[in-house]
Amino acid sequence: MALSLTCACGARLELEETRAGQEISCPECHQPLKAPARRQTPLRTSDLALASAVLALVGAFTVVGTLAAVVLGLAALTSIARNRGRVTGAGFAAFGIIAGSLFTTLTLLALSKGELFGLGGWFRERALGGQIDTGGPLEIVLPASGFAITRPSMKWGRARSLQVEELVAKFLKARDLLLVQPTHYAFIDVRVDRTRNWRNLKECQETVLGELEVRSAPGDEDAPRPAVSRLQVRESRQLPSLGTAEVRQLTVDVRGAGQPWRFLIRLYKTDQGPLYVARAFAQRRRFSQVADELSRGLDSFRILAEP
Repeated sequence: MALSLTCACGARLELEETRAGQEISCPECHQPLKAPARRQTPLRTSDLALASAVLALVGAFTVVGTLAAVVLGLAALTSIARNRGRVTGAGFAAFGIIAGSLFTTLTLLALSKGELFGLGGWFRERALGGQIDTGGPLEIVLPASGFAITRPSMKWGRARSLQVEELVAKFLKARDLLLVQPTHYAFIDVRVDRTRNWRNLKECQETVLGELEVRSAPGDEDAPRPAVSRLQVRESRQLPSLGTAEVRQLTVDVRGAGQPWRFLIRLYKTDQGPLYVARAFAQRRRFSQVADELSRGLDSFRILAEP
């Protein structure tokens, strides 16, 4: 950009920007003149850097938000490097990257292996709380599915997000209801199977355990793959009938996604109706903390009368 300069003698000069601030001689009167200083363009703070810092804080413990903060922070640093002298905000970008990485790591540890000195439950509540519905009455009645079940406490909620469903999809994708207790990372699900006429509870048990052991690869229903390993049936016993339905309870230990889990599974076989499968499960190390709630939830299960 050229610099404009007018001498006292009336001569107008156009100078290269590289001459800014230098002393020159007027070509008309030969008087010394000083070229104006280079005009400074105000620095602009990168929007990407600001977004990264904000997301790292607002999206803390959501995984998605913190990962987005890291991505935006890296993009901001690239943009700042390409526009040096015009764009600033490297500090905000660095904060977003560091905080986003830290919160992502802490959240993943809380949701999987680590209790983080007792803060694991709090992290899980933050991460999953917005994805479950804890409102309404404790009893959930599903007339279309033919059953009702009562949430063990107000901390239990009905999953309303596919993200929550995916957390336990390794154990079963098709289900009529999924209840979640985020503090102890515990679950209760119910499935109604109307696909066949079941001969006896032994056949039901073998089928349900087989479903737990094998599932199909995504997009390839003909290629089963292991869902869990080391499946062990610790107990299988008959329970008192529920109305006209025979009831059997299984206690099963499995290992899935690198974690040991314990399941309480109840099978309800009706003479003419469907098979109801109610399962209560949690990671084995937390099972004792939530066992009473899991049993209470299963005990509340009831089959609705036919209209």
